[in-house]
Amino acid sequence: LYGADHYATVQADYNVAMSDLNSGNVEVARPGWTRYLDWYRKRDGSGTRAFAGKLAEVGGQLLRRQHYADAEPLLRECSEILTRLGPSDWTAFNAQSQHGECLTGLKEYK
Repeated sequence: LYGADHYATVQADYNVAMSDLNSGNVEVARPGWTRYLDWYRKRDGSGTRAFAGKLAEVGGQLLRRQHYADAEPLLRECSEILTRLGPSDWTAFNAQSQHGECLTGLKEYK
């Protein structure tokens, strides 16, 4: 109705992707969450707190479902952004913690 680049369309695609993820269909869900993040990256800028929040949102959904390999790059980028913007802010510590949980799930003890 609104077109592929409209907020409502992007949000609807993301909601369907999260439904697919809840059903265990990671491969089907991936394009939806990728479009969602690409849209917000374009709108908010890749180094912003707003975009980091979207990375945390999607990465957190994946982390809770133990899809560590998919969550890791998202949470790494989120952690890097928030650490750069406010190294002593609680959101940076939270992102670092979630990224660490991903690395533990992947058994990457560096």
